[in-house]
Amino acid sequence: MSTQKAAGHHELVAALPMYDLPGLANAHDVWYQAIRRAFAKVSSQASVPDTKELPAELCRQPETLLEAASLNGHVLAPLYQTCGLPLVSGHRDIFRLVAVPHYDVDECRDGHYCSVIVARDDVRGNSPSDFHGCVAAVNGQDSLSGCIMLYAWLGAAAQHVRVVTTGAHASSLEHLRQRTHGACLAAIDAVTLALLCQEQGADEVLRGLRIVGHSPTALALPYVTSAVLADRDPSLVPRLQQALQQAAQDPDPAVVAARHRLHIARLEPAGPRFTFDTYRARILALERDIHAAWPPAPAADKGGSTSLDSPSTTTRWPVPP
Repeated sequence: MSTQKAAGHHELVAALPMYDLPGLANAHDVWYQAIRRAFAKVSSQASVPDTKELPAELCRQPETLLEAASLNGHVLAPLYQTCGLPLVSGHRDIFRLVAVPHYDVDECRDGHYCSVIVARDDVRGNSPSDFHGCVAAVNGQDSLSGCIMLYAWLGAAAQHVRVVTTGAHASSLEHLRQRTHGACLAAIDAVTLALLCQEQGADEVLRGLRIVGHSPTALALPYVTSAVLADRDPSLVPRLQQALQQAAQDPDPAVVAARHRLHIARLEPAGPRFTFDTYRARILALERDIHAAWPPAPAADKGGSTSLDSPSTTTRWPVPP
């Protein structure tokens, strides 16, 4: 992991972990270096007090950023990609929105994305009610694509679904194939699935599985920057936005190939369509739809909670209050 010293001798890190799958590290590195070159060019043309260049390399241990956030209440990450759910639920004061990627993936146009609902091919049915009482594989309870979008698709049937936590979308697919704990259903981020199929072949990725539907959409996973850095230097966000737009139009064949491989069509600067409030509103709408589809919890169940601490634990999702 390469870092850069900032004022006060703190380390700056950059990470794009959301779709940095095995086999795509080089494409992400090429894409990031295009952003880095563009950022240096933009910064050289303006008088800026701080953060004149991005770290030399991407950090491949992004969990260190979140650990720092939990300890210090901030991170020194001039560029990072995050999921919308933690962004609005716990990181609003830690990050500032920069831009939203538009992915060239079916069902993921115009700065939005969805999840692909995948089932074992030996399980009959295509509608949510057909999966009443099934075991679902989810990459994490705090995952918008793997958990909330699955429940949004299931609707009323979600209250009867048990879940097993897998840690990653690719692992969820493997749980289905291996019938781990009887798992037969999963929601897979559509961009992740497109990348997996591209790298490994659709026949292999979906071996023994089938697509049964698509979830409602949410706003795509945004590029953000450290609130501490942005508040200290108001020019940081607009400089990053300029750099990202320039990198998205970089004609270098290697950069064009990297963008194509990562399915990046363009990036839209944060603005009226993409704010913390619009991210929060969309997620709350999904959660309201889920809760509206579920009947009130029995009195004996209210206040109860279930934690999926182990990937090998199968349990019932708690009914929301």
